Amino acid sequence: SSGINAEGGNFGPEEIEKYRKKLEKCNLKIDNCETFILTELDGMESKCLEGAAEISASFEARLKMFILDVAFHEKINSWMSNCQVKIKTEVAACNMMSKNLKHKIEKLKTLIDSCARPHPDKPVVRPVEVIAVIPEIYDLFQKRINYLDCSKTAGAAATTTSSTVKIAPEQTSAVTATGSEIIQPEHDFHSVVNLTKNIM
Repeated sequence: SSGINAEGGNFGPEEIEKYRKKLEKCNLKIDNCETFILTELDGMESKCLEGAAEISASFEARLKMFILDVAFHEKINSWMSNCQVKIKTEVAACNMMSKNLKHKIEKLKTLIDSCARPHPDKPVVRPVEVIAVIPEIYDLFQKRINYLDCSKTAGAAATTTSSTVKIAPEQTSAVTATGSEIIQPEHDFHSVVNLTKNIM
């Protein structure tokens, strides 16, 4: 029995007091241990929260940088696509202009050949028809020069522009033996040929 001897127990008052003090010491140690453990847990919790916050902030900053990089790459790709489309459009327009100019020059060469060296198999071409084609070719040349921005001087370009407008020959009238009026160019054919060669 855990009672005192006077009550029929196995322990005397001194022993009970002794064990009571030991129990109080044990309780104090237990309380201290619990307090220490709770303090350590609180400290660990704070450290874990701080570490998690730092990692989260670092990850968020890196994520923002990646998002900016992705947006930048997408914008660069968009710019490159637009540039490619514009370049292809400009190349197509340049090729079309060059093709048109070559076609006109070949047509002029054919007219000059037919006019300078008549032949039954060739169409009949008069000098005035050759001269009539030259202003258009001059105009195409000027447009080509302006497009390629390869004019030597602005004054030369202006002179060329004004000359293309006035390149068409003045026409004079003549009367045939039958009395009908025909139109003849003021410039002779050889001067037209030499002028055309200078263009080419």
